[in-house]
Amino acid sequence: MTDINQTILKKASGENRLKPDEQRYYLGTYKERVLLTVKLTDVSSDPIKNHFSHLLSDFQAKETSLTLKISGKLDDSLQLFYLKLAQESGIASSIIDEVDNSSPLGLVLHTNHAINQEKLDIKEQFPNIIQKPSPSPKASQKTFWSKLFGR
Repeated sequence: MTDINQTILKKASGENRLKPDEQRYYLGTYKERVLLTVKLTDVSSDPIKNHFSHLLSDFQAKETSLTLKISGKLDDSLQLFYLKLAQESGIASSIIDEVDNSSPLGLVLHTNHAINQEKLDIKEQFPNIIQKPSPSPKASQKTFWSKLFGR
């Protein structure tokens, strides 16, 4: 018979989770269930904020039982913004704030069944949403003085 104190400590620390590192990385779910991820650095960008409700409705038309996980590392205003978008779309959402969370992800959209999708990041799935501004033609042209003095 095992010591009851050790059993309680193991259960409380979450050691018995299947693939705990993967679950911490994907904000409490498995990679095979994930449809879309957005990194912490990209969550606050305007193109993503403007198009995210359309993406949610597109995914909702294709899949059932969607859940949006939001990182606790985000600002409160961003958390509320994405919670509101999910609520308007009829998608369950929750804020994940774990002590050991070292995930670079800010948002994870997943289902309750395996999908096994290869491209998960929003930049890989929808490269047209995040476009880097092209340099203006005037900025790339050298001025008369820079041509003259070679700078």
